[in-house]
Amino acid sequence: MRSALPAKIGMPHHIWNCSQAGALVASVLEGDIVGLGKTLSSDKIVEPKCAPLIPGMKGVKKAVIKAGAFGCTISGAGPTAVAVIDDKEKGKEIGRDV
Repeated sequence: MRSALPAKIGMPHHIWNCSQAGALVASVLEGDIVGLGKTLSSDKIVEPKCAPLIPGMKGVKKAVIKAGAFGCTISGAGPTAVAVIDDKEKGKEIGRDV
């Protein structure tokens, strides 16, 4: 999966992802689950290249967000996905549905 990543990253995408990494840390420290989900879903380097290689990932992301998750992204090198939600039972329901 990592072989799908570009050898060089343009400065705009690098700056964006770095800013989102800072926002992600701030969201965790502030307990901002909506912000956490939003930052996880904003990757412009890894997910755009790797998600198409994971069968169904695009549909899973769309479905979990539609079901109420605050964000969803690839975890690790894939094919694991992680979604952010603030209700344990709703999270279990979403997990079963997708």
